[in-house]
Amino acid sequence: MAGVHGGSRYEEYLNPSGTIAGRVDGEEYSGQWKITGNQICFSYAVKQAVWDCGTVTLRNDRIIFEDGETATLKKKAQ
Repeated sequence: MAGVHGGSRYEEYLNPSGTIAGRVDGEEYSGQWKITGNQICFSYAVKQAVWDCGTVTLRNDRIIFEDGETATLKKKAQ
């Protein structure tokens, strides 16, 4: 997915293994993701997972987070 958060443009790939490979402002980062009930959860903590969970709505190729932010679904380049 790709979007803007805190004024910075990011691209983030949610791998089937539950890992995240991302890039913001030219810097790479990683994390974890999971589905819990009807929520998607993300963790970017290095030593101990701190999960941030929320409900999302899918509308075509758009992800709409409960706080109103949006992202576009993208497929990882092969």
